[in-house]
Amino acid sequence: LHWADQRRLDNAQHPAPDRVRRVLLEVVRGCGIGDEDGNHRLGTPLSHDDLASLAGVRRRTVEKVLRDLEQQGVLLRRYRQVVITDLPQLQRITENP
Repeated sequence: LHWADQRRLDNAQHPAPDRVRRVLLEVVRGCGIGDEDGNHRLGTPLSHDDLASLAGVRRRTVEKVLRDLEQQGVLLRRYRQVVITDLPQLQRITENP
């Protein structure tokens, strides 16, 4: 219930790209799996449609945000998998858009 309430607050208070970044950060903090290289996998395979649904945005928005984050070196995209390569940078971007 707390998670659902937080999603509703995020949807009302934050623009779409921020919501996508917030969902990524929340998922990696909640169930992310770290590896020996310091990267973090989301811990569960999520499609772009899944991420869009969680963030309350369109799939195109998710694709754009992921592409932008990949260009910034924050993450790598794989089939149904997102690998966060720079978690501190994702936190900075998310907390100070």
